Amino acid sequence: MLETKRLLAHTGITVTECASRTGFDDPTNFCKFFRTRTGITPGSFAANAHHCDGRIDQGVDGPGGSRQTGCPPRVVWGRKGGHPG
Repeated sequence: MLETKRLLAHTGITVTECASRTGFDDPTNFCKFFRTRTGITPGSFAANAHHCDGRIDQGVDGPGGSRQTGCPPRVVWGRKGGHPG
């Protein structure tokens, strides 16, 4: 699934081409599979990836990421207080 997300986020290929490259003969089945696993359509994921600077979510809801946007949280270092951990 991570490789599929990378293809959608970074290559600019169509959903149909991504389906073919990942072994799906039918783009409809690919879309259903992707949405079941991620909660978002592949087309929406690809569009949102551009808004998130191409960051890819690992399929985590809540503080670790967002299935709705496909964007994981951005870690910011060097803010007041130093290292967050």
